[in-house]
Amino acid sequence: MSTGFLGDMKRHILRLIVCISPLIGFLLIGSSLPVERPQGVKTFESHRYGYAVQYPEEWYLDATGDVDAFEIDSFPLSEAVRGVHIPLGGASIYIVVPSQVRIGGRAVSATLDAWIQAETTRMKVTGKRTFSVDDKKPVVEIRSRCCAVPPFQDGVSWYFQVDGHLFRATLLYYQGDPNADKLLQVLKEIVLSLRLTQ
Repeated sequence: MSTGFLGDMKRHILRLIVCISPLIGFLLIGSSLPVERPQGVKTFESHRYGYAVQYPEEWYLDATGDVDAFEIDSFPLSEAVRGVHIPLGGASIYIVVPSQVRIGGRAVSATLDAWIQAETTRMKVTGKRTFSVDDKKPVVEIRSRCCAVPPFQDGVSWYFQVDGHLFRATLLYYQGDPNADKLLQVLKEIVLSLRLTQ
């Protein structure tokens, strides 16, 4: 169960600290992000949280946690770096709803603004903007940077609503990734594909 963006970031920080050197993983594994645009898509449906999304078929569904929580990686689990998860050149995208989030042991407030404020209070925010992802779906984007030592992970979180239901879609990747624009496009396609099932 997710504990909010800070909990997710702490999980990734701990993985980073435990790992001896993500750079070694990168040198051994290389970049695992596909270069070409996806030819097909797969569909993920969360029965518990009442939504479905489509994602590129060359991404891997991370089924190591809550089976009703959407998390995909640009690399197979066999390439995950012990203690860090994301190898250099890799990325993860996940979606959470407020009922999955606990901050300080308490549930998140039911408004988008309160949720954003609660999650960003103690993180290193590097940017914030509001825009429409498709001329009708307003998104609040929060950019953040994780970890006290390089390599740094950048996070892009999109907070949005679909028919009154709140969502956060987050992309994590390493600072300076040359595929950052392509990763953001994947995030956008996933968000645009999201539909309610309940």
